[in-house]
Amino acid sequence: MAMVEGNGAIILIGGNATVNGQALSAFFELSRAQRGERVVGLMAASVEPVKSAHFWQAAFHSVGAVDAEFPMLTARDEKADTDCAALIAEARGVFLGGGDQIKLVETLSGTKTEKAIKALFDRGGVVAGTSAGAAALTELTMAGGELDPEGNLVEQYLGPGLGLTAADVPDLGVLLVGPMARGAEVELR
Repeated sequence: MAMVEGNGAIILIGGNATVNGQALSAFFELSRAQRGERVVGLMAASVEPVKSAHFWQAAFHSVGAVDAEFPMLTARDEKADTDCAALIAEARGVFLGGGDQIKLVETLSGTKTEKAIKALFDRGGVVAGTSAGAAALTELTMAGGELDPEGNLVEQYLGPGLGLTAADVPDLGVLLVGPMARGAEVELR
């Protein structure tokens, strides 16, 4: 277990998360989402962020997390960044969905939203990420280095993450192998 600075909790989920699974249940409990506290989900890593946001919002609502906001955030959209940061300032938890962690880090780095996520964590909030969302939370993130569906090697990227954990956890889909890899859950702190 790696120690992290701040007063909050970080929940890293390898992928294939389910709304009733242990990791998201912990997220809902720690953020008090099922008791009416606001949580914010960011799908900026997704290839289809609108579709992902609708899916997760419905899933969160289905388990009683009714104040779950899923704003659309794209790289360098100043108004969306300001609005998203304001939502997070009033939230108890942030959920970062899967997709491409490099895209997510590029979208969030240096923004008001990134600062708001770190402030939420510092004040005792919960930050959870699944797959790319989890990999992006680390100080150092990795992507690529595996075969694509056509059998071509994907170029490997190693670079800065968002820095919320003291650990360097590479792409969880690559790091963990075997049938349990996609459902692996790690909780730090």
